[in-house]
Amino acid sequence: MGKLTVVIASTCAAAALVVTASASATTLAASPVSSGQPPPPTGVLSVGSTLTAQTGSWSGDTPISFAYQWQDCTVANPTCTNIAGATASTYVLATTDTGFELRVEITATNDAGSAQANSNLTGVVTTALGAPVGVVAPSISGTAQVGATLTASAGTWSGQQPITETYAWQRCDATGANCLAISGATSATYVPVSGDAGATLRVVVSATNTLGSVSASSAATGVVSTVAVKEIAIGSVSLPDRLVIDKEQFTPDPVRSRTAPITLRVHVSDTGGNSVGGALVYALPVPSSWAAPSTELATSADGWVTLELEPKAALPLASGNDLDVFLRARKPSEPLLAGVSTRRLVAVPLAAAKLVGDPYTSTTKGFDVSFPNCGRSSAPGTGFYIVGANDGRPFTTNPCFAREYAWAQDRPPAAVYVNTGYQRQLLRHITAACRARAAAEDRTVGAGQAFALGCSEATTALPSPLPSPAPSVIWLDVEPSNPWSSNKELNAATVQGLIAGFAVTDPAAVVGIYSRSSWWNEIAGGWRPAASTPEWIPRATGDPPGCPASFAAGAVWLSQGGGASIDTDTAC
Repeated sequence: MGKLTVVIASTCAAAALVVTASASATTLAASPVSSGQPPPPTGVLSVGSTLTAQTGSWSGDTPISFAYQWQDCTVANPTCTNIAGATASTYVLATTDTGFELRVEITATNDAGSAQANSNLTGVVTTALGAPVGVVAPSISGTAQVGATLTASAGTWSGQQPITETYAWQRCDATGANCLAISGATSATYVPVSGDAGATLRVVVSATNTLGSVSASSAATGVVSTVAVKEIAIGSVSLPDRLVIDKEQFTPDPVRSRTAPITLRVHVSDTGGNSVGGALVYALPVPSSWAAPSTELATSADGWVTLELEPKAALPLASGNDLDVFLRARKPSEPLLAGVSTRRLVAVPLAAAKLVGDPYTSTTKGFDVSFPNCGRSSAPGTGFYIVGANDGRPFTTNPCFAREYAWAQDRPPAAVYVNTGYQRQLLRHITAACRARAAAEDRTVGAGQAFALGCSEATTALPSPLPSPAPSVIWLDVEPSNPWSSNKELNAATVQGLIAGFAVTDPAAVVGIYSRSSWWNEIAGGWRPAASTPEWIPRATGDPPGCPASFAAGAVWLSQGGGASIDTDTAC
């Protein structure tokens, strides 16, 4: 008998099915069918990087083989064009791909037929990351002693991958200056020789990729000693030998709180470099009105002792201030300031305290002001102020920010709000530091780019250096009038990047979110920030009296109401 041919046509450009079977057959063979749009290719979206296609899930008779066609797509209203010769499962991004998104046309084939499906789009391809840029400086670990092993860390570098590091050790004078290369010392480890005694050492790391080479130096070690450090008791120290306070460590550093104690670890040695146990150590803050002195305590056998200082209410927590501490180490049997005793003045930096709890007094009124209010030469009224940092969109500037922020500084808490958003066109603003930060996140390519975008929005939103005092509250404006993607995962990743970015640029600030339930669900979907994240909610016509309900399970600090010429706000 003849054969029966069945052709099933689909209007979907991504798939077609052709089935051929014998009329006497009891079943029809199943050609491939994609169970959904394949995910986007994986890889770093910069010129020179390799992308890898993902086929997604397919049903149908096995075995199924796959063929690939890579395509460049325009960003707005995507129109895709085949890339000549790009038919492997991987593709190395070329300069001509810059500014485009990519997708892969995947053709699945088995004995019954073939079908096609287009992958999701990648983000926008950028130019190469560039020559290496140092993120964390090289460092040296180990004891600076003849015969002991020193180990170099290359530090952290961003830039076009791959990056290779090489090492070159240098011998410097006792102050860490006048450094000269040590012949043959080019590995990650170095064992000091007798010729290094009395000198210091450092390592120079050179990072190289196809676009350039950059070098960075570690800090110098201590002076290289010829013998191991010994531990001796305070009774063994007598004139002309003296005690030396040679190391100190503050925790926290910088100090941001007046309620938590300041821990100070101190090491005491003698002039021969031996660790001294049993020496009495005392710490006196200067001025004494800023913190209470420590109890005088004895060092342990290794020369270390841990002291505690209690901050006082007068401690001025602001960037640029330091707490000076007078240290004294002495022999118990001798007068306070005689014999082998020693003194040293050390300091720990202070920084603005991070807010604890809601700083707004319930029912108090305030205003939010920004670029539409630039015509005002004076504050609009009494109460607190929240100042817009940009000109209504990410990567713009409020031209009168300085004048308006001065109003907020006079009415604490000093607060700003930042217009946020995600658009593919904004990806060109991503900074190298935020791209490197996102690369360390376990995210898809698109979500990683969105995180880097949010991070970049945060790190460029405020003036550098920050105004003094810096904002203690930063509100993220998340509303539909800002540019957002239809992909809620990308939007949520952008907000996460903003929160992470402000944690770096203004670590003392509390980051809150301005939105409402309908807006938040439309933009970010089911993702929720930490429960401690405060909320500022605009009221809508018909809302019941009082503060609106939380949209993301956070604490509602403020509600916003309209005004004739300026928005008014009420503390909840």
